[in-house]
Amino acid sequence: MKLFQWVFFFLVFLSPAFAQDMSQERACRKSATPFEERIAACTALIESEDYEKRYWAYQRRGDAYSDNGDYAVAIEDFNRALEIDPQYEAALGTRAYALYEEGRYEEALADTTLLIEIDPEDHWNFYYHGRILDWLDRDVEALSALTQAIDLKGDYFYSRYQRGHVHQKMENFTPATADYQAARDISPFRSFIHMRLADNYWDMGDADNAARYYRMAQIINPNERFTSRNLTELVQLDPNVQLSPLQYEPPEDGLSIRYLQVFLPFDTRDEMEIAIMDLANWFSAPPKAMPEALALITRNLTVHDGDVVQIDLDLEAEKNLDVVTSTGGKIPESIDTFRGLFLRTLRTEAGGPEFRKVFDEGEPATLWPLVVGNTVTGRGGFELVCPEEFSMDAMMMGCLHDVPFVRLGTLEFSLVVEKQEQIHEPLGVFDTFVVRYRELSKMEAFGREVKREVETRWWISPELGFWVKRTNQRGDKIASLHAISILEN
Repeated sequence: MKLFQWVFFFLVFLSPAFAQDMSQERACRKSATPFEERIAACTALIESEDYEKRYWAYQRRGDAYSDNGDYAVAIEDFNRALEIDPQYEAALGTRAYALYEEGRYEEALADTTLLIEIDPEDHWNFYYHGRILDWLDRDVEALSALTQAIDLKGDYFYSRYQRGHVHQKMENFTPATADYQAARDISPFRSFIHMRLADNYWDMGDADNAARYYRMAQIINPNERFTSRNLTELVQLDPNVQLSPLQYEPPEDGLSIRYLQVFLPFDTRDEMEIAIMDLANWFSAPPKAMPEALALITRNLTVHDGDVVQIDLDLEAEKNLDVVTSTGGKIPESIDTFRGLFLRTLRTEAGGPEFRKVFDEGEPATLWPLVVGNTVTGRGGFELVCPEEFSMDAMMMGCLHDVPFVRLGTLEFSLVVEKQEQIHEPLGVFDTFVVRYRELSKMEAFGREVKREVETRWWISPELGFWVKRTNQRGDKIASLHAISILEN
């Protein structure tokens, strides 16, 4: 008898028809399936007389139409699914969304009302109910629904954002600020949440914070509408900055500055060409390149002996950092720099090796006092500081007994104070000296030779004693860091 059962199993469940059904089911269920392929798979299942519970296939096909923007067709499929099972939550939720997109708000509200009755513990049901009520200007009811959504799931971005919008519309600016900030903390790289924060602060009459968040939105999304126009109204920069020669003074010991870092494709046009093209394309400007990766990094500064500034780095949030860095998205925990600018010592993980940059000819300190036109050129190299404890990797790189360091590479560099410039960053408006550093270097290790060309600019603020903006161009990528806030000790 058991033998017969096993034979039956293999005949039925491993038959070509069953395998085809399983393949079609996978294609129908997955939202990542290409549109035409997904429609065909769902339709084949729906038309199969032997396929049971086909109500979900109608819902999935409707979902595919909805993702493609065909909301009216999607609603027909959701209707069919709900004729089979009137309390099928997936179909009710997707139909509510499609009805909303079609402007059929009262019908959408009926679906979310039923969803809440079916499952009062699902935060999304309350969120979408509140969103529709917001659109219908039933603000008090919207606040109630969104508050219930947040009580069920406090870290859902859209519930926080939507309730902030309702508060702002009702001119409840303080709770709107709190909700927008909570949404920003949940997902800090969405440009529109910074836009809403900026709008809210502007409505409050707080021009400084409005400008701060418009600038954040502009950095994250250079194509965000209205940021440039609004910033032009809020911030007027002085094109003729007159700074006295700047002697070096170390930054405040313990200063902590948070930066927004973005990685962009490098625009090879010069500044004049960019300006001319922007004017020529005033009414039909092509979209600007979007950041390929973003990060929030705090730099905590410790001053040693004046010239040495230790920078401890804290990566607070990131998006796609592993795609644009050779270290898989990791950043060093701590570096020693010369006057906050040039790498002096790079420390790897605890107990690991240290690397340092040395200048043999040309002393970077002679760039000070900073005056436009001051220039320094020279040569140097890279060294591995041999660890006290035995390390096989260090030994393979030449760290033998009584060898304090190993030379790994050479570099040629040039430094110049390019100009004075007043700039606006999220942290505020600053008068700065712009210092450019160019490096042509070669590194050798484990039989490999790596060459690189690097160009870095710092916008150094005499007021802060540190830089408020930095760009670093290597190959076809440019990384820029923008100071956004000073953290309390």
